[in-house]
Amino acid sequence: MLLERYFGFFLLLICSIFLTMSFGLPLYSTNVGAVGPGFFPRIISIMLVLLICLHLIQIMRKKIIKSEEGGDKKILLQQTYLMVFLAVTIGLTQLIGMLVSIGVFMFTILAFVQKIPWFKALTFTMVVLVMMYAIFVLWLESPLPLGIFG
Repeated sequence: MLLERYFGFFLLLICSIFLTMSFGLPLYSTNVGAVGPGFFPRIISIMLVLLICLHLIQIMRKKIIKSEEGGDKKILLQQTYLMVFLAVTIGLTQLIGMLVSIGVFMFTILAFVQKIPWFKALTFTMVVLVMMYAIFVLWLESPLPLGIFG
């Protein structure tokens, strides 16, 4: 329970930083009726801050029930793996490309951390990557970092 609180406050800090950074971007474009580059980051950051605050309030209302030490250690280990793999993925994005690094990240987390069977993890990862490619490259025509594959 205490670990959940710390992690919630950590997420609140990160989202607050992103919210503060979003105020540096214009909310509306100079074109009439068009949203600017700061619109979506600001809206999403506000929603995340509100949802995390709601979650923290719910956690604070619960009584602290002492759980098994093994359960807390397992959760802490999983969250540590998640943060380390996420940092490695962000670092490798420019080197090997976004789709490849996200694919390796998702498969690793699903198969080895969450213990999902490797075939299901691979299938889910491939579906998500195809959807990402279709949305960003084909539909929005937004180039993704290709790394050594570009």
